[in-house]
Amino acid sequence: SDGSVFSGTAASSPTTISVPLLPATVGAVTISQLTNTSTGCVSLAADRTGTATVTALTGTQGVWTGAVSSDWFNCANWENGAVPDNSIDVLIAASATNPCVIDPNNSTYAPAGGIARAKNITINKSLSINGLQGALYVSGNWQNNLGPAGFNAGFGEVKFMSSTAKQSINTSGATENFYKLSIANTSNQLTSDEVTLLKPVTVAGVFTLVKGRLLTTSSNSLTIVNDAPTG
Repeated sequence: SDGSVFSGTAASSPTTISVPLLPATVGAVTISQLTNTSTGCVSLAADRTGTATVTALTGTQGVWTGAVSSDWFNCANWENGAVPDNSIDVLIAASATNPCVIDPNNSTYAPAGGIARAKNITINKSLSINGLQGALYVSGNWQNNLGPAGFNAGFGEVKFMSSTAKQSINTSGATENFYKLSIANTSNQLTSDEVTLLKPVTVAGVFTLVKGRLLTTSSNSLTIVNDAPTG
């Protein structure tokens, strides 16, 4: 009831309008006006009768539930009702109702740029990147506990971009597979700008080294499948 404007899509009945309530203990929400942005029609006071149900999600931040869809960018799919940023550890929970998909071209909730973000990410249920524009920026560590079944890179990008700490890439499978992999760790060059491979990594598209160091070993190597540029 503070005059904020929110939006929803009338593709189904009843229509769902996402309203980020802070704090979650807000007692009442008053609908003061309804506007159809496509036609410019504005509701009359007599039209705004009845009640609205407000559900405030108060679970753990960064836990994927997939409660309503597979859309990473829909806040209703996250346990605490908030899409994570690069300060939040992400858990794609095995108990989730739906797998997780990063597909900004087919999401009405995706931000400008269409980038999904996480600090440390743990994959216990399928995570996919769809389309050429999909991207996941990770500022912490990558742990895929399902191996090949856990991550479908599609044609998307995963960028490791910490500014404060070392990072690592690990999987329960024999190899972790990416399509576009970027290393952009801007941490201290002498102590912490490292991204360490704890398992072999294969890049099917483009590998880009923007800043930082990628640490490999004879057993945990980086393989670029095609003749992609290396940055």
